[in-house]
Amino acid sequence: LPTEFPEVEWMIGSDLVFSPLYGKVSLMNRAVLHLQLFLYGGVSAAKVQKAIVPGANLGMGLRFFLTERFSVRLEAGNHFVFAKPAINVVDLQLGLSANLGSMN
Repeated sequence: LPTEFPEVEWMIGSDLVFSPLYGKVSLMNRAVLHLQLFLYGGVSAAKVQKAIVPGANLGMGLRFFLTERFSVRLEAGNHFVFAKPAINVVDLQLGLSANLGSMN
């Protein structure tokens, strides 16, 4: 008989983000790239089979500013789901961000 493994159906959570480094890099003396390193951690809840269980997550990422309005984000994180047995959900994300606020 096959063994059943717990499966995360959905997950919701909230994170705190800490950005300790912001810098500029010269690209062959032709362009300047602005970037930011960030760390994040938070709590979550996940649905595993018929139960909703707590979880936590940690991760880090880099944000590259293309213009004042647009940036590209690359981040990697690990979500710990406190089910029995415990589950790790690893993710890698690449995203485009747009600043919709005031540009003053």
